[in-house]
Amino acid sequence: ARFHTVPRVAIGTLAALLLLQIGVSLLTNLWLFPSRLLHPIARGSLGLVDPTLSANLLAMLVVLGSVLLFTRLRPADLGLSCRGAGAALALGAATWACVQLTCFVAAADAERTLGPAWRDGNATWTIGSLLAQLVGNALYEEAFFRGFLLVQVALLFGATAAPVWRGLRWTWAIGVSQLVFAATHV
Repeated sequence: ARFHTVPRVAIGTLAALLLLQIGVSLLTNLWLFPSRLLHPIARGSLGLVDPTLSANLLAMLVVLGSVLLFTRLRPADLGLSCRGAGAALALGAATWACVQLTCFVAAADAERTLGPAWRDGNATWTIGSLLAQLVGNALYEEAFFRGFLLVQVALLFGATAAPVWRGLRWTWAIGVSQLVFAATHV
C-alpha cells in the first residue's frame, strides 16, 4: 500500500498492539521454546514444520490477527499482498541457490559432496529451518515491525509532532521501530 493511503491507528491501540507483540515474544522465548512443546510437531513432520515456524505462525495469528481485527488496516497496508509474491519468492530462491552453488564451487575439499545438513536424512530438517526463517521470522517481523510499526510511528509523528519535527518523522519512526525490534531480540 502507498504510505499516504494507510489509515493512522489511535495511539492507545498502537500501544496495546505493541505490548501484545512484546508479550507474545516474551512468552515464546521464555516459555514456549524452553518447554520444547513444539518439538513433537517438528518430529512428526520430519523437520519441515520447525519449532520456529510454528511459533511465528502462532505470533502471526495472534499479533497480526489482532492488528487487522482492531484497526482499519488491510493486509496490504502491512505489506502483505500476493501481488509480486511469486517474483519475490523466485528471487529469494535464486539468491539462495546462487549462495549454495558458490559454496559448493568454492569448497576446499576435492570431493565436493553435499554437506551433512543435506545428507543422511537431514534434508527435510534443513528445508524446515529455511522455511522457518523465510515464512516464519522474516514474514512476521517485516509485516509487524516494518509494515505496521514503522508506518504507524511515522504517521503518528507526522500528525502530532511540532512542524519542525515532522520532516524527521521517518528518522524517528526508524529509530523507534528498530529500538523495539532490538529490545524484543535481547
